[in-house]
Amino acid sequence: MIDKKEQKWDSSYSRNENYVFYPSDEVIRFVSRHLRKRIGLNEYVDSSPKKNTILDACCGIGRNIKFGTELGFDMFGFDLSKKAIEFAGKWLSEELDIVKKEKLRVESIDNLSYKNGSFDHIICDSALDSMPFKTAVDGISELYRVSKPGAFFYCSLISGVDSKFSKSFSEELVVEDEHENGTIQSYFDKSKIVRLIEPLFEIVSCELHTISNNDKISGRWHIVAKRRN
Repeated sequence: MIDKKEQKWDSSYSRNENYVFYPSDEVIRFVSRHLRKRIGLNEYVDSSPKKNTILDACCGIGRNIKFGTELGFDMFGFDLSKKAIEFAGKWLSEELDIVKKEKLRVESIDNLSYKNGSFDHIICDSALDSMPFKTAVDGISELYRVSKPGAFFYCSLISGVDSKFSKSFSEELVVEDEHENGTIQSYFDKSKIVRLIEPLFEIVSCELHTISNNDKISGRWHIVAKRRN
């Protein structure tokens, strides 16, 4: 039987939503600042001595896996949506023959099958806010378990600083719009971010980026953290 959460995300991908092929500017900035910066065709400067394996949590169709592989990282990824992982396997095997399908898994972030301490660093872009907060907390615990001591962790979360609400909002809603219809959208303020991240990861930076468009305001938090030993 298909999990209802998986079914909602499979439906989203069936509507051709979330087919994003390029990493966000913030993911590129995180990698360049904290892990590895490209300075030439085949020249790199490593900021972290740990640069081997990276897990892209809730990887979608694999945009960050492609980016990381091109920088020389050994990339792995999982997603709740079977359709997303099937597409990722096809796309990445065509684009990068060194990416093997067994590096991609259909899994839920709160119940991962990876062994303890499997990854040097973790990326989770625009995902922990697309689930109930309790699931995100359990997911953070799993990401802690499968990462190594001192691992860098990047994530982005939708902000309650939004013109749709009368004040900073930190609740969760069922999406009623056509895009991602039926999924959960969990909004974050600073205190909710601390409750999610700080018990297991030390926050290095937490930036709120806002966009104003025709008097409409929206924002996302961009967090860099390090795994506590």
